[in-house]
Amino acid sequence: MSYSIEPDLDPCVDVNEIMAMFGDWTLRLDVQLIYSTIYAVIFVIGIIGNGLLIGTMVIRKRMTVANVFLINLAVSDLLLCITALPITPVLAFVKRWLFGGMLCKLVPLCQGISVLISSYCLCLIAVDRYRSIVTPLKIPWTVRQAQFMVAACWMGSITVSSPLFITQRLQQIVLGNTTLCGEFCGEYDWPPDPRIKLFYGSGLLVVQYLIPVSIMAFCYWKILQKVRQDWIVDTGSLLTEAQQAQTLIRKRRVYWLLILMVAVFMGSWMPLSVVNILRDMGVGFLDVQMYFKLLNVHALAMTTICTNPLLYFWMSKRHRKALKDDMFWLTNVRKQHQMGLLERFAPNPSVGILYKRSLERHLLQPPKYSYRRPTLADPTCMNRERSVQEMQANCFLLVPLMPLYVPGRSSSNAFLRP
Repeated sequence: MSYSIEPDLDPCVDVNEIMAMFGDWTLRLDVQLIYSTIYAVIFVIGIIGNGLLIGTMVIRKRMTVANVFLINLAVSDLLLCITALPITPVLAFVKRWLFGGMLCKLVPLCQGISVLISSYCLCLIAVDRYRSIVTPLKIPWTVRQAQFMVAACWMGSITVSSPLFITQRLQQIVLGNTTLCGEFCGEYDWPPDPRIKLFYGSGLLVVQYLIPVSIMAFCYWKILQKVRQDWIVDTGSLLTEAQQAQTLIRKRRVYWLLILMVAVFMGSWMPLSVVNILRDMGVGFLDVQMYFKLLNVHALAMTTICTNPLLYFWMSKRHRKALKDDMFWLTNVRKQHQMGLLERFAPNPSVGILYKRSLERHLLQPPKYSYRRPTLADPTCMNRERSVQEMQANCFLLVPLMPLYVPGRSSSNAFLRP
């Protein structure tokens, strides 16, 4: 019996075999481990940071203009975290599309929408702060107006990103007589005229990067000038030296924080924006170590998923305190439902200590006209000691509740405060 092996009618070559001949760095195991770790860390921090931001806002149930912008910023970062971070390193290492035709269209669309929403939410936050600090006499935005602006941003982002959905598709690539294995996802449905794609890429650079940077830089520069004018401490000021030093520390903190907000956005997105426009222009130097260069600029841009909630939410003491209160509520919700009427009001600790000490002195001091020294066998002394023990065990019952109370965590209004 003889067996014949028919030759493969459509032989293909793995693209990594071709890239290995050019010394592609993304094929090295150490590079893959390092960048996989970087992307995993960004993914975990982004999910936790933005998830806690949204959870804190939902639990507090208090919607303000700033909260509307922050929630949408967190939602866009989560969308970018889910669509970009798991897929990009796989593409850089495998170099072909493994996720199907539908995701080939949806993933670039979602990435474009999330990037635009993130950029313009940062702009709206900057403009809102500008109106509140530099022009405080203007009528502030309402929550409904903020929601309308956010909805307009979503509609505009979908419209601007729609060409990515239209032009993306899967395709096999043939280089001369060589067919590359697998399918590749790319913008293959643009019109033949290359100027159309270049025009779209240039417009996207202006809309996604240049306009937001200009708006943020202008607003925060005006805020810096206003803060510097308001916090100038004269030599004849009534503030003490400690208060003047504290004011100087606060001023420096605001300076660096505002500068950092603009610098982080510019430094994170500028390399990727420049690389994308240079690819549309067909600049040749990107062909050398192309996948490695794209992986670096993309990882740098994705760090904003971590820095946005840190700079705009977790740097605020008020928000950190709210999260701490919410976490305490979540871990003690069952206990709080069982609390009685007296436990709904927690006594002030300092008042309780003073009241306890004064009551203890009153119970232990001998009678004013006593002519004998009390002993342990004396019933009056035993009664006094028993009273002290009962007082120490139930001291909160002896403190007047209504005039000297601090609302406890179980009060329903406590969760509504920011």
